[in-house]
Amino acid sequence: MRQIHKALYLYPMRFLKLKLFLLTFIMASILFGQFKSAQLTIDDRMLRDSDRQILFSLKNDVDRFFSQTYWDEDYTDLELTPQIQLIFESTTSKGAVTVYQCQALFAVGSDQKYFDKSVQFSFSEGTGLYYDPVLFDPLASFLSFYAFIMLAGEMDTYDPLGGTAIYEKARAIALRGSNSDYSKGWNNRADLIDEISSNFGYRRAKYAFYYGRDLFIDGDIVAAIDQFDQFFEGLEEVFNHSPRDKHTLIFLKAYAPKLSQMFAMLSRKEYLETLIDYDPDNEEIYVRGLDAISR
Repeated sequence: MRQIHKALYLYPMRFLKLKLFLLTFIMASILFGQFKSAQLTIDDRMLRDSDRQILFSLKNDVDRFFSQTYWDEDYTDLELTPQIQLIFESTTSKGAVTVYQCQALFAVGSDQKYFDKSVQFSFSEGTGLYYDPVLFDPLASFLSFYAFIMLAGEMDTYDPLGGTAIYEKARAIALRGSNSDYSKGWNNRADLIDEISSNFGYRRAKYAFYYGRDLFIDGDIVAAIDQFDQFFEGLEEVFNHSPRDKHTLIFLKAYAPKLSQMFAMLSRKEYLETLIDYDPDNEEIYVRGLDAISR
């Protein structure tokens, strides 16, 4: 089913359909980490030529940093491919060190997107990037923070609140950053952790959706509907507290077509009407589902 049985390294249902032998599972857990690669786009048009040249190796360094770091010992088969965009604005000098100022966008899949408007770090070509769970590095720690955010969001779809421990790792980085010489933006990142990790309705709704979708695909309709009921309980909790919660709305936008299609096939008119109330931006998509039921 959707849950991962960590001790045996079993894949969730969507991977079980590949019908691989247990040996393949074990080898995959050894060979692959949580990130398959990282695709970095750089906008450095506002920088001087000399500062641009230092960044030539950054794409490969960031890709290796994500793909060659084992971020968690349990979830070893995710193979996520984050999309990262860095928009450089300026540089300043701190002693003999060049400090880069930029904005950043992180996205993984279609339902996790994070924008950071106040990024500050130094970078030396050829030194490489390494995750250190104790020592703070302005760039490596920044990337690690969002790596953990993205991983935790994905883990929440495999186990109820499965990303909690990983959110705490991101929180620890944010606290170190706030007390460092590169403190710019880290208080906002600490707030982001609080905002997401404490949004239990959103996190439970995500898990119930993914689990329910797998059950629906597998033909277990009764169990799927039970999960979809829990999905709406989670949404109700979110929107009673924050009617325009951005993370929930990003999630709904990503899956509005699938939700509309599934609920139309299940003839669950009440589900679609509730989604119109919660997510009016995608009303047209949900109305198509209602029209399909009425035919």
